[in-house]
Amino acid sequence: MIENFSKASDLINEFFDNNSQSKMSLLTVWVKVVSSVKNNGMQLADHSRVVDYKNGTLLVEADHSAWIQILQMNKKYIIVGLQRNLPQLEIRNLMFKLSGQVFKKTEKKELSKAELLDILNKKYAPLEEEIEKNYKKDDSNDVKINGQLKELFDKLKNNIQSC
Repeated sequence: MIENFSKASDLINEFFDNNSQSKMSLLTVWVKVVSSVKNNGMQLADHSRVVDYKNGTLLVEADHSAWIQILQMNKKYIIVGLQRNLPQLEIRNLMFKLSGQVFKKTEKKELSKAELLDILNKKYAPLEEEIEKNYKKDDSNDVKINGQLKELFDKLKNNIQSC
C-alpha cells in the first residue's frame, strides 16, 4: 500500500518540469536556430533572447538596434528553423524590441463632432485663406470670381462645417 504513494516534492517537481519543458525547449531551440545564421549567428544568439510568445508571434528582445536589424534581415530563416524544431508552437511571426523598451497600448479616442470640425478647420484654414486671397476682387490684378464658382465654394465650406 505504501508503494502507491509519492513524495509531495517529487509531484511538484514533475509538475513544474512538464510545464516548463516547452519554455526551456523554446529557449534552447532559439539559441540553436539563431546561432546557425551565417556570419553573426553566435553573437546574435548572445545578444538576443525570447521574451514572450502569444498567438503564433514570438517577441524577441535584443540589447542593441543593430542586432534587431540583423534579426529582421534573417527573420524568414529564423521562423522556418523554429517551425521545423517546434511545430507544436505554430510560430508564424517574430517581433523585436530593444532591451528596456516598454510597449504601450495606444487608445483610440472617439472624436466628437465639435473636435472633428475643429481639426478640419485648422487643417483647411490656410487653404481657405489662399482661395479667398487669390479669387477676391483685387484692384491690382482685376481678378473677378465667377458667381457659380463662388456658390460652389460656399457649398463646399458649408458641407465641411456640417460634418
